[in-house]
Amino acid sequence: MSSPEGPSFPSGLLSGGTSPSGNEGFFPFMLEQRDSFLGGGPRPEEPEDLALQLQQKEKDLLLAAELGKMLLERNEELQRRLEMLSAQHSEHEERLQQENHELRRGLAARGAEWEARIVELEGDVEALRAQLGEQRSEQQDSGRERARTLSELSEQNLRLSQQLAQASQTEQELQRELDGLRGQCQAQALAGAELRTRLECLQGENQMLQTRRQDLEAQIRGLCEELELARSEAGEALSALRRLQRRVSELEEESRLQDGNISGASLQLELAHSLDSDKDQDQNADRRGDALEQRLEPPRKRASLSPAEILEEKEAEVVRLQD
Repeated sequence: MSSPEGPSFPSGLLSGGTSPSGNEGFFPFMLEQRDSFLGGGPRPEEPEDLALQLQQKEKDLLLAAELGKMLLERNEELQRRLEMLSAQHSEHEERLQQENHELRRGLAARGAEWEARIVELEGDVEALRAQLGEQRSEQQDSGRERARTLSELSEQNLRLSQQLAQASQTEQELQRELDGLRGQCQAQALAGAELRTRLECLQGENQMLQTRRQDLEAQIRGLCEELELARSEAGEALSALRRLQRRVSELEEESRLQDGNISGASLQLELAHSLDSDKDQDQNADRRGDALEQRLEPPRKRASLSPAEILEEKEAEVVRLQD
C-alpha cells in the first residue's frame, strides 16, 4: 500500500552528509559552509567579516532547525496516516472475515439440507434396490416379469426425478410467494400508517366540529330563550293593545251617548288618561309595546284625530305586531 508523497528533500541532507552536486542549487549556502568548515576558504582578517560569518552561521542553524522541525512534522504525519491505514485495513479484514464466516455458515446449512435430501434419496434407492432384489429372487424364472419390474423401477426413478424437479420448482414458487407477501406486508404497513394519520386528522376535525356544535347548541338555546321572551312580550303587548281597543270602543260608545256639547278635546283628554292608566298596569311589557304606548300617549300630536281614526291606527299597530 503506497503512502502519500511528501515534500522531497536532498538525500545527502537527510542522511547527515553534504549535498551532492545535483542538489547544490537547492541549498547554495551549504557549499559556502562546507568550504568554511573544511578550511578551504580564505580566512577573514577583519572583524566585520567575522560578524557576517557569524550571522550566516546563525541563519544556517535556524534553517537547519526549521528543516529538522519540518521533517519531524512530516514524519509524525506519515506515522498518523500509517496508523489510520492500519486501522482501516484491520477493520476491513475483520469485516471480510465476518462475511466469510457468515457465508460458510450459510453454505454449511445448505449443505446439511442437501445432504439430508441425498440421504433420503439414497434410502429410497436402497428401498427400491431391496424391492428389486426381492422381486428378482421371487421371479427368477420369469424374464418378462423381470423386465416389467425393471420398467416399473425405471418409471419410479423417473417419477422421483420429476418429483425432485417439481419440489425444486415448488420451492422457487414458494420463495417468490414469500417475497410477494413481504411486499404486501410492507404496503399494508404503509397503508396502515397513512390510515392512522388520516384517523388522527379526522379525530381532530371531529373534536373541532363537536366544539362548534356545542357552541351552536348554546347559541340556539340562547336564541330560543330570546324567542320565547319575545313571544311572551309580544303577547303582553297584544293584550295591552286589545285592552286599548276595548277602551277606545267604550269611549266611542260614551261619546255617542253623551250630549253633543262635549267637545273633542275633552274626549281626547280622557283617552290620554286612560292610556296612562293602561301604561301603569303594563310596566313589564317589551320595548315594542312601550314604544307603541308612547306613540299613543301624547295627546298633543293627536289632538285633531277622532276616536275612529285612533282606533284604526291601533288596529294597524296590532296587524304589524301580528306580522
